[in-house]
Amino acid sequence: MKIAIITWTNTSNFGTGLQAYALQAFLRDMGYDVSLIDYKGLCEKRTITEYLKSKKRNMFVKMKHFFFGNNEIYRRKNIHEFLWKNAEFTEPITEEVMLYNLNNEFDCFICGSDQIWNPNNYDSTYFLPFVNKEKIKIAYAPSFGVDEIPKIKHELYKELLRNFSLLSVREKTGINIIEEIVGMTPELFVDPVFLIDRDKWIKFANRISHKDYVYSYFLSKNEKHINCVSDFAKANKSDFICAMPNHVNKQCGNYINVESVGDFLGYIVDATVVFTDSFHVAAFAIIFHKQVYILSRFDDNNRCSQNSRVKNLTEMLGIEKNLLKYNSEKFDVSYIDYEKVDRILQNKINYSRECLLKELKKSRS
Repeated sequence: MKIAIITWTNTSNFGTGLQAYALQAFLRDMGYDVSLIDYKGLCEKRTITEYLKSKKRNMFVKMKHFFFGNNEIYRRKNIHEFLWKNAEFTEPITEEVMLYNLNNEFDCFICGSDQIWNPNNYDSTYFLPFVNKEKIKIAYAPSFGVDEIPKIKHELYKELLRNFSLLSVREKTGINIIEEIVGMTPELFVDPVFLIDRDKWIKFANRISHKDYVYSYFLSKNEKHINCVSDFAKANKSDFICAMPNHVNKQCGNYINVESVGDFLGYIVDATVVFTDSFHVAAFAIIFHKQVYILSRFDDNNRCSQNSRVKNLTEMLGIEKNLLKYNSEKFDVSYIDYEKVDRILQNKINYSRECLLKELKKSRS
């Protein structure tokens, strides 16, 4: 059976790139012939002009941020090289008819994971509308990224969510959304990065010689969060290493630019404690058995809040005390019992694997 996966691959976000790698790697290990569809979706096509317009800052700050601060170009390049080295791709999709032509080559199509169904980054291609009815169509743990879909888009989403052989989501909020719009209950699956064993991820990590450090990786610039981590590091007499891929803040501890997949994983693997507002950094910290604190990236009253992703993760694993509120400056230390977490997580991983493989086996026979 030949399987094609569509997800975000042309990305500067390490978590997004690694979840794309993980799903196809797992299926390849199971003996399937798998390719990632080389499709650069609407939400991934970003010119410098579009980048500047997306941020509410003055022009001078925007230009300095883009060209000197966040090294987005290098991250995107290195993630691209990692994926092309470790995954198979279709030929680049340059026009819509090429998507339909994939039906002549593949037996099964999978969309997911990550926020490919987020209404703020809407692209119908990630719902697989080009797939012929006789083909197998699976949604593996896509995320809506938000708590609700605008009413005006309900009919659109209802039509797109039809005719999946297996329909699943990554968050409980996704279950609520589909139940409301479609009137059916999808499966709840783990993010693809959890499908890969810890040892395999560690092989990709560049080990860090720096010892006994507290590591933070923040997608949003929040001075209260930075001060919170800094105070924790000082109290524990540890060095503070800080990465902020989307911002310039060289006053943030030992500020670093993380540009490669190896360094992205390595700084998590060798940290003593990890603080982050990133879903996938939190996921890898859990995979590597790190004491991790997740700081809510958004105010819960913000309609665009994406906090549901990390809230679902911590609730699923029973580590809610390690999810800190937006603008937290102080917190109570809460140590993660990984013996307990591993039991819960492994059950979720096994269920996700078994359901996916069962559907593929059923469709193959």
